[in-house]
Amino acid sequence: MAKPVGFKVLPHTAEIGLEIWGKDMEEFFQNAGLGLLEIYGNISVPPRERKAALLRSGDPEALLVSWLNEIVYLVSAQRWIPSQITVVAATPQTLKAELSGGKIPPGRLAREVKAATYHGLKIEREGNRLKARIIFDV
Repeated sequence: MAKPVGFKVLPHTAEIGLEIWGKDMEEFFQNAGLGLLEIYGNISVPPRERKAALLRSGDPEALLVSWLNEIVYLVSAQRWIPSQITVVAATPQTLKAELSGGKIPPGRLAREVKAATYHGLKIEREGNRLKARIIFDV
């Protein structure tokens, strides 16, 4: 499978990071979710169950952390992983997404992720795209 062009995994001791980019808020947040799935090991599950995410936050950095921690919660607490992510709408303070996926087969996660962090997080406009680096505790 070809690597998506909207993120890059950044290895780090006891942590792992993503560099994320996108031409607009929707693509940026979608690439962030897809990047997190890459960290989990790109587990392929049939998209049998749909879940919706509607998040609000005071700023785009907090929204990004909330979005990624929503996925971490689904994986950690519900043992459910999305195989498809569609960000329907995103602004600097709100995000609406649809996730399709299913239960994680035993032993399939490449690693456990504890949480997305604010460590050094800043979303910036770079030319014609949004860009950020985010670190996860693993």
